[in-house]
Amino acid sequence: MSSETRASHLSCLSHSVPISILHAVLAKRSGGLHHVTFNIPGSKYETERLRELGVRIAEEVEDDARHEAYISSRFSHGVLIQIISGYSAWSLANDYQQRKRSG
Repeated sequence: MSSETRASHLSCLSHSVPISILHAVLAKRSGGLHHVTFNIPGSKYETERLRELGVRIAEEVEDDARHEAYISSRFSHGVLIQIISGYSAWSLANDYQQRKRSG
């Protein structure tokens, strides 16, 4: 019999200056929850399982160590769902900002 420790972390973000990337994203919405991220081992396999169930995956990004996928908000009442593995919490925000700047 094995025991497993699971941890949960909730971050609520708000923009602090009107020129931030977060401000630009949230300004398009009237408020409310924008997205939820689940950091799970094997997110690539879970993404494939969801795809087989008919869930629309809006975007998928992968490299040697990390994987992330976004479930279309049309499948989740307007909330974007992100499934990831291989990321630390702090690297997520930094990677997101770099991707937005480059493209």
